[in-house]
Amino acid sequence: MGGFLSPQFIEQVRSANDIVEVISEHVLLKRQGREYVGLCPFHQEKTPSFFVSPEKQMFYCFGCQAGGDVIRFLMDSQRLTFPEAVERLAERAGLPLPVMEGETRELGQKTEGYELNQLAARYFSWRLERPEGQEARQYIVRRGLNQETVQKFALGYAGPEWDHLTRAFRKRGYDPRVLVKWGLSRTGSYTGQYLDLFRHRLIFPIFDTRGRIIAFGGRILGEGQPKYLNTPETPVFDKSSNLYGLFQAQQAIRDQNLAIVVEGYLDVLSLHQRGITNVVAPLGTALTEAHGKLLRRYTDRVVIAFDADPAGQKAALRSLDLLLGLGLEVRVLVLPDGKDPDEYLQKHTVEEFRELLATTLDLLDFKLKLCAESYDLSTLTGKRQTLQLIIPSLAATRDHLRREEYIRRLGQELNLSWETIESELRLFLRQRDKIVKNRHTIDNVSQNSPNHPILDGLTKAEWWLARLVVEYPHWWPRVQASLGEKPWRDEQLTRAMQVWQETGALPQSDVELGPVTARLLTLPVPLEQAEATLQDCIQTLVKGRLQREREEILKQIKAAEERRDFQTVKELASRLTRLQNNSSTLERGGA
Repeated sequence: MGGFLSPQFIEQVRSANDIVEVISEHVLLKRQGREYVGLCPFHQEKTPSFFVSPEKQMFYCFGCQAGGDVIRFLMDSQRLTFPEAVERLAERAGLPLPVMEGETRELGQKTEGYELNQLAARYFSWRLERPEGQEARQYIVRRGLNQETVQKFALGYAGPEWDHLTRAFRKRGYDPRVLVKWGLSRTGSYTGQYLDLFRHRLIFPIFDTRGRIIAFGGRILGEGQPKYLNTPETPVFDKSSNLYGLFQAQQAIRDQNLAIVVEGYLDVLSLHQRGITNVVAPLGTALTEAHGKLLRRYTDRVVIAFDADPAGQKAALRSLDLLLGLGLEVRVLVLPDGKDPDEYLQKHTVEEFRELLATTLDLLDFKLKLCAESYDLSTLTGKRQTLQLIIPSLAATRDHLRREEYIRRLGQELNLSWETIESELRLFLRQRDKIVKNRHTIDNVSQNSPNHPILDGLTKAEWWLARLVVEYPHWWPRVQASLGEKPWRDEQLTRAMQVWQETGALPQSDVELGPVTARLLTLPVPLEQAEATLQDCIQTLVKGRLQREREEILKQIKAAEERRDFQTVKELASRLTRLQNNSSTLERGGA
């Protein structure tokens, strides 16, 4: 809500929403004299102690002392902010929201997006039921999804035609440029024609927490890439701030005080269909801080149930520290045989899955399990590698009692003293705090400051690229193919990455390279857009090399001209032309 909430408008919202009617939508109330009574939604009880007064328009629980007006009830029961609760109640009562001058257009644009996405969802649903949707329907059956699930999540189908949706919307009077703006169409790379974004895909509408369709995901049917495609970011959709299935899962998450986070759309659908409805998934990205804050509105307990393959475990590791840093209690569900939840449920019962949920691992046990599978914990090197993986998680743990318990257990597993681990943790925290304190200088530092570790865009790209390679080791061959065996110019970074290549771990305790590791691990790299960032870094460094080569050729041309060596000038000019062509290709995205 953008407008100012005046006391008069807030009172109008209160008056327009009878507290008994609102609470009755969430709690079974029975009249008792002049008041209503029911089981409290804020704590477990068998004897009703939750009272609602229609006369005073207030509620109060004698068991947990929760109480307040209709706005407070919505805030506490739905985990909303004050403005969000007022907005919900205003919408419920049909009251127009106050809008400050200049915001009308923005709200109108968003309304346009919601309406267009709703219309597109009906279009995709219509095509799923038509004869051309047979392959999509067969795929749905093969994946074991029933009609109730299809309807609950509003699945649809985008046909194989190049512009079927675009033409259909144009016939209804929609400007195709508007369809491009909201991610339903795109312009062809060569023809400039307006084409459908989604073609021959099973469509998964993406809802916000209020049930409005804000975007779509599409799974290719048959061969083709990418396997999954999402709506690009729009004024109503930011994939790093939304979770698939949260609209359908939010009440179950509140009721159970637990969110299960899986990787994919089909994992969400399979679990919901089998009655496990407190399940959500990120939208093709790693979990972000915004995701964590969104989950925190509904629960303080999260189970990560990512795929059991190495990539899934890597994603779980990143998620652990991020969610811990937000004060959430996090556990990891490890599925057998490298399966994802959907694959597991194709061969096992939901009861077996529930039994697995009872075996989730906490942060320390999960990381120790991975370390024991990868390192020899009886050796000094294995202990160091394990500490490097676990110390950042200890630093992210807000609960000091839990942190001390982790230190004690880690000491037992590694046969190290409490003091040794505490010392390593203090060293990490000092290095991290020093970097965080000075982080604002990373982007603003003058190129004339030769002693600063990060001087320009090229060096920044090097450090970001190193961080991404450490996070995603399977990208190292891709970096080598583009930049060679030694992509780093910074001498200390080169040495630290050599240690990483040789041992699989960054040097943490080394007097000289330890600060390099701390700086690297605390860089503000946008991991939620990791692959795009990787490509940007590679392109930046390739451009930098081309620029340096161009400057060197120009120097050689000048020297050759002074010597009147025109044959060399001609050869160098030819090299310069080829180099400029390469630069132009790179600018167009050809590299």
